[in-house]
Amino acid sequence: MAVVRWSAGGVAYCKTMGEWESEEAIRNYQRFQLEWAEASCEIRSVSDLTVIELAATFLEYCEGYYVKNGEQTSEVYAVRRSMAILGEIVSDDMRVDEFSGDTLRLYQGHCVGKGYSISTIKHYVNLVIRCFAWGSSRNGRGNRPMVNPVIVASLREVEGLVPGRTKAPKPKKVKAVALADVEKTIAAVDKMRCAVSRKAMIKKIIQVHLLTGMRSSQLLSITLGQLVRHDPAIPGVWRYDCRKNKTEHLGTESVYYLGPKVIEILEPIIESVERDAVARGIGKDEILDIPLLSFEARQAKRGRHATNEARQRVRVGIDPDRYRQLIARACKEAGLSRWKPHQLRHTRATEVKRIYESDAAAAAAIGDSEEVTKRVYIDETDAVKIRIARETG
Repeated sequence: MAVVRWSAGGVAYCKTMGEWESEEAIRNYQRFQLEWAEASCEIRSVSDLTVIELAATFLEYCEGYYVKNGEQTSEVYAVRRSMAILGEIVSDDMRVDEFSGDTLRLYQGHCVGKGYSISTIKHYVNLVIRCFAWGSSRNGRGNRPMVNPVIVASLREVEGLVPGRTKAPKPKKVKAVALADVEKTIAAVDKMRCAVSRKAMIKKIIQVHLLTGMRSSQLLSITLGQLVRHDPAIPGVWRYDCRKNKTEHLGTESVYYLGPKVIEILEPIIESVERDAVARGIGKDEILDIPLLSFEARQAKRGRHATNEARQRVRVGIDPDRYRQLIARACKEAGLSRWKPHQLRHTRATEVKRIYESDAAAAAAIGDSEEVTKRVYIDETDAVKIRIARETG
């Protein structure tokens, strides 16, 4: 049986909640927590701490916690946005012990009014709850919890949005880009207003992305130092030991194998980087961290008005946001609906699934788990069903 024991005023009390781990016991214990709070239990929040102060402190913590390879992760943006919305619905002087389930429902409705999808709202609501839970585990002034733990329990009881019962739209499923559209986009790069060398590099980036299905950040971070080009165990194939790994915190590694088509694209780039290093008197160790899929630029050695002879070639890295903008420009030139680089990951997974008729093969190709690949990245078709009907039906 689940039993709660406590003492108050020097008197010991005991109350049975129900069968251990049963729904009844959980429900009774949650009700007990609320009753305990209403009775002004000894565990109290710091009365003068405001919600805005708590949100600011939590955000500061997240900005230092959600860091990978020296860079803040996308979760920081989500926390920053969710806390900003929280500031839109509470007053500057609202105390944390005045925040309730009704306030969280107001927050939820405010997000619906902004047009966010159900999944985005759920994420933001969970971040608000996490903010209060974080505060309940840390002491504030007077060596007492910043947030009453009972408040956290009440927030967790707020019902979530249900499709069909809310105006919030369902999240749009990201679809693979049709191969024909990718080819048209690549061809349209020639119409863009930029240097010829940059046009060539943009095409190569799209081609390598399509052939590997990497995440954009991984694609644009390929360096010589992460490539294994001469492994006798895998002749004709390079291994990319990617340092940027979204699921690193789960203990996974991110390794991609690059075939002949990708090697054919990367080899001339590597040769160019190595030639520049020799011309500039730079050792090979100093070029190991230069991103290969990057733009060439000229940098003045002496002053702003140096002549071309006094300039040296350098490589300028491309971040995912810049890459997305370049794709958007190419789509506009091609007269196509705008697609995003990440959709090429879906295209790669769907194409490998079509060829090998295997979720495991698709997962291996893009470097993700089979479950996630099947649920998120593969666009289901009837190709396998049609083949079975044709050959056996």
